[in-house]
Amino acid sequence: MTLAGPGDTDRVRPVSSLRRLVAVGVAAVTVTALLGVPVTAAEQAEPDVLWGSIRYSERGPGATYDGIANSFIMGAFMPVAAARAGGAMQLVIELLQNPAMAEAIGTDMASVSDELRRSVPSGTPPIRARYDAFISFQLEAKSDGSGYRLKSGSISWSTDNTTVVSTEDLTLQDRFHGMDSELLDPAEDVIDLTFEDRGDGSIGWSLDVEVTHEYWTRGTSSWVTPVATISMTRDRSEMTLTGDTVFGPAPIPPLPSDLFADQTKTVGYTAVGSVFVIGDQILKTETWTNILEGSQLAQVEIRADCAPVIVEPEPPRLAFSEADVGTIEATARVLGPAFAQQAARWEFPDVPFDAVYEPKDQIGPRVDFVWRKLPERNDQFGEYDLWVEYTDPAIAAGCGSVRPLTVEVFFPIDGRNNPGGTDPNWFYYWMQTSARNGVQDVRVVECAGDATLGHYTYGDTYLNLCDPETYEPDIRAADGVAISYIDAFAVILIHENRHRENYRKWWSARYGPKDACWDRDGDGKDDPRPTCVMDTDRDQVPDAVEPQQRAPDGHNLGLVVGTKYSCVLGPVTAAQVVSLGLNDEECTAYWEEIRWQVGSARAEDWAAPGTQWGEGRP
Repeated sequence: MTLAGPGDTDRVRPVSSLRRLVAVGVAAVTVTALLGVPVTAAEQAEPDVLWGSIRYSERGPGATYDGIANSFIMGAFMPVAAARAGGAMQLVIELLQNPAMAEAIGTDMASVSDELRRSVPSGTPPIRARYDAFISFQLEAKSDGSGYRLKSGSISWSTDNTTVVSTEDLTLQDRFHGMDSELLDPAEDVIDLTFEDRGDGSIGWSLDVEVTHEYWTRGTSSWVTPVATISMTRDRSEMTLTGDTVFGPAPIPPLPSDLFADQTKTVGYTAVGSVFVIGDQILKTETWTNILEGSQLAQVEIRADCAPVIVEPEPPRLAFSEADVGTIEATARVLGPAFAQQAARWEFPDVPFDAVYEPKDQIGPRVDFVWRKLPERNDQFGEYDLWVEYTDPAIAAGCGSVRPLTVEVFFPIDGRNNPGGTDPNWFYYWMQTSARNGVQDVRVVECAGDATLGHYTYGDTYLNLCDPETYEPDIRAADGVAISYIDAFAVILIHENRHRENYRKWWSARYGPKDACWDRDGDGKDDPRPTCVMDTDRDQVPDAVEPQQRAPDGHNLGLVVGTKYSCVLGPVTAAQVVSLGLNDEECTAYWEEIRWQVGSARAEDWAAPGTQWGEGRP
């Protein structure tokens, strides 16, 4: 999914439940005008539920407010903003307001601030901090029909603060981290979605967010001067302060017991946008730089549908590579409410390939997977279903129906990485399909220089298919039907097998005489005898059988004894028959091709490219 960036138009994805969403949000008469359909009072009053999520991130100054270094820097550069530092800033003040401690440390607030201003560039305070929050929620329709309000939800957050500043006379260092989650309280937290009819075919919306959570971190701070070292260790609300000076232990003053007893952080955000009547999805992403020169991100997603939709692979076609060990490398990705994406549990099918998945537990919005080693059988390619089931919190949020994605697996048509290891893949796998037509004794040979797709030499046991031209697009000479890939393969097999059958029936010693009769006495006429077959026009069709030759559809081919090129083919003219050297025996093979029903083996064609894959290479 692509979310709109700063300044982009909010993107809306068409789904069927918009009528219900908007019906609750604006007056019924307005909806009727926009959608062209009536909306009943019952629909208008129905307490719809929307699912949504907010991803909120801060980076740099202001992202966190724990630690002595952070507090000092914020106080030096941004005294007003530093008030957010709460307990840590109060700790600094408490220490420096104690005369004995200030004397032991050898500095005061003004001196530290002056030192920082001289030594630290004002535009880039050395605060490497981050705060990330993920809010998942349900909204319920307001009774007055103006929009939606918070029904339930939860927030998960994490934070890190690594701040180090060192000057000639001062070193300050923080290393803190924290993470937690808690349920939202609709009585205290606010997520409010309001709709407004703009009169232009769109519904304006505004979103107000104010979610507050307890904010606990763990870590250490150190404050080093030429004469003293002060260290603070914090474990949630518990704080320990120690110190040493050149004269002995630092005189740590009594500190308020509730210094860190009530720390909170608030995610506050306001957004506006449009929902058009063709869809019911709200997506919005914004990034900005705050007053402290830190970066902030807010990403909102609200849907009327909580079902997962697998959107990748797209298109859902996967082809092995031509490497010695064929490989498919792909990513499966699910689309849906962001909090539900995190709760997606993937179920991959049992496949006849070597399979590796990352992450191994297959939980999350994305799974990278690798399938290796082409299978033995052609019917092991084809369709495989990828499924997504939900874990909590999506189940707890009422997210429902599961929609599978069917992927199709193909082999590279020209590769030779099938289990046989010698023949090209197209030959190895298509010979296992109905396109083979039961034909035996077939081999693949290299064919040089011309457009030959296959050939049979009288007297040979094997039919020869040309690599790689056998599956190239062609037209059946008898009826002008276009063929390619598995259809071309089937047609060429039928064609060449007819040549072999003609030889065996008409000319092979196994079935009787093997030579055409010839003029032995010089009278200009062939001389019949028991050991030869009369073929007066040398078209390789014995005179005795030529008038009876029929096509698979039953019609007589009309071959003429005494005329070598009496063949009639649909799109091929009589002159072309002669110029191409298509004698009457060749004609019987071309007519035999119509025995094949084009498209009948399409469902078995798992070549890439092929009749199911399409023309382009994978």
